[in-house]
Amino acid sequence: MQRTLEDLAYVPSLSSDWWIDPYRNFAAVAERDWIYRNDKGYEIVRYKPHQNLLRNRKLSQEHHLVAERAGIQDPDVKRFRTSFMIATVGDTHVRLRSSVAQFFGVQHVEHIRKDINALIHRIFDEVETDREIELYDTVCKRIPALTYLYLIGGDYGDEDFVARMSDSILKIFRADLSLREEIEGAYQELFEYVEGKISEREQVLSDDFLSHVLRQRDAGVLTAQEAFDMIVLTLEASTDNTSHQMAMVTSVFMEHPDQWSFIKEHPEILTKAVDEAIRYRPRSLSNSRVALEDLEWEGFSIPKGTEFFLSVLAANRDPFIYRNPNAFDIHREAPPPHQMFGGGMTVCLGSVLARMEIQEFFKVLIERYPNAVATKPTTFEYIPPVVAQTCGVHLVLEP
Repeated sequence: MQRTLEDLAYVPSLSSDWWIDPYRNFAAVAERDWIYRNDKGYEIVRYKPHQNLLRNRKLSQEHHLVAERAGIQDPDVKRFRTSFMIATVGDTHVRLRSSVAQFFGVQHVEHIRKDINALIHRIFDEVETDREIELYDTVCKRIPALTYLYLIGGDYGDEDFVARMSDSILKIFRADLSLREEIEGAYQELFEYVEGKISEREQVLSDDFLSHVLRQRDAGVLTAQEAFDMIVLTLEASTDNTSHQMAMVTSVFMEHPDQWSFIKEHPEILTKAVDEAIRYRPRSLSNSRVALEDLEWEGFSIPKGTEFFLSVLAANRDPFIYRNPNAFDIHREAPPPHQMFGGGMTVCLGSVLARMEIQEFFKVLIERYPNAVATKPTTFEYIPPVVAQTCGVHLVLEP
């Protein structure tokens, strides 16, 4: 018997009570069905349909909805949110993505790994080691901000500006109308900043990311507006999420001292351990998709415009995919990839870079402070119905 979306069970998963223990609640829903209704739309709570929908070319990310829910009125911000690379589909998306893909691929990321490692050492050189530190504000948020400035050949003195822009801009996902003026103001500041950096770099091109984008513009691969949007998007997409995920991975390691000790003794396992920690405690809570046309899928008739939310938390702990999914285990044998960075044509372009930044952070931490210890329990904040969570970690850095 064919089911309809209206027949699905309704679950109030946007309530504050739900987020007291979201893993338990998602698991309870997933025992009954792989999909349910909530006030946002339809939530997917199993790994395989989540993965399949990410790869379905008849669905896309509709970023204009994000702007609408945040009450955005500024025409420049509206234009950006509906035309930047992530908001495009089809041939346009392929062209935009291909124009910069080499800069975020494995080969180039490995090429700049030593530079990012040196940048992280520079940050730790400025950290006091004789007192407790709040890791996110002191270290984590600085690494992606300085990485962005490294990519555009910017002044490292602009670090605080970049971090502030990222923090304010990404509040757009909170769907809180009271934040509209802050978000729009931050975008306008960032637009002006990027215009200035483009003008500076046009005088003398180098081998940085900004120069690459300008060369793509001059070759006719990108329009001037597309090149501008690409530099803005790189800050928005590469800073806040990476810094929070870095702190969250740290919290997982510190909460599992036996496995943290093994990592320190066997740093070759660090890449695998970081991915397991991201699976266990991802920064993003869901991936969203909207049907671009009427379609049939898994026995459902899905009208154009139907919105799906693909739960990263639920997919990453699907018991049909991961053995003992609620355990953190750096020794898992060939685990399937987690869903933190999405998938399909719109898989996060900066995922290789983000992973590398996190890996290098721990390499430096282990090298300089192998006896670093957490001094307080980790603190979490879930902000439903947003797609992110925050994490507080306090450490004493001991050599």
